[in-house]
Amino acid sequence: LPILYGVIYITAIVGGSQSDYPVGIMESSGSVAPWVIGLNLIGMSLGYILARLLRTDISTQITLSVEIGIQNSALAITIASSAMFLNNYFMAIPAIVYGFFTFASAVVFGYIIKKTSRERASA
Repeated sequence: LPILYGVIYITAIVGGSQSDYPVGIMESSGSVAPWVIGLNLIGMSLGYILARLLRTDISTQITLSVEIGIQNSALAITIASSAMFLNNYFMAIPAIVYGFFTFASAVVFGYIIKKTSRERASA
């Protein structure tokens, strides 16, 4: 799915004429990246903390972390870039960057949770 986001985004940028898109659309992708990555990591961390406070099992902890971290970036891209809704490519940039990062971070975060829970269980 992140690869699909990238293909659509790059196709739209390369395929469109320069007048179709505001100046600086590619540069703004890099400037929002730290913020959306931080949002993703904070969301997953809060999901994990909530699951731990509720004393759920490890699979529920991972599920809550991933679900809160991933959210629905495809819907955000559609709403921001669709002519029917906002028709603003700049507003789609954070969702696209989020979509690139979110799935990889969810896999790594789930792995870390699982590994640390095994270490706690064996200690």
